[in-house]
Amino acid sequence: MRISVSTSEELGKAIKDNEGEIEITGDIKAEVRKIIALPKAPWVVAVGAISASVFSVLTTGDIGISSSPVTIRGTAFSLAPIVGVSLLGEGPFLAAISIAIAGGGVDALSNLRNSYEFLERPGKAMLIMKTGFRMEEPAKDYSLWDTIAYIKSKCIGLFQDM
Repeated sequence: MRISVSTSEELGKAIKDNEGEIEITGDIKAEVRKIIALPKAPWVVAVGAISASVFSVLTTGDIGISSSPVTIRGTAFSLAPIVGVSLLGEGPFLAAISIAIAGGGVDALSNLRNSYEFLERPGKAMLIMKTGFRMEEPAKDYSLWDTIAYIKSKCIGLFQDM
């Protein structure tokens, strides 16, 4: 089934809902194109900046830069927006934050880049899910303590062999 989106929030929700065909209308076509076209090495840095900015938005309500061009708020994430904008540009960076928030996390952006093919014709853009990438139920969420216990159990086994 084909769904039409015109905002980055709608796109994030469509990716989260695992839609197979997404028609992109409006101004977000160029932003999505830039997000997908960014090479892998800069993407790793950009996704870190996006993650920090998403965290900042969810906890403080803004991305950490005040209205003054000289004053930067004193947070650990204060450079994230600067890095993200320098890699993607302002529009795509803000769109990526919106897609991540609406899509349930930065994984929505990874799905956008890896699970969808971006097709563009004059006046029309489509995201088509690649064959074999349809995600099933998400993996079980493990708590931090479960993860620490797992790592600890593996490390204890390593030290017992010595």
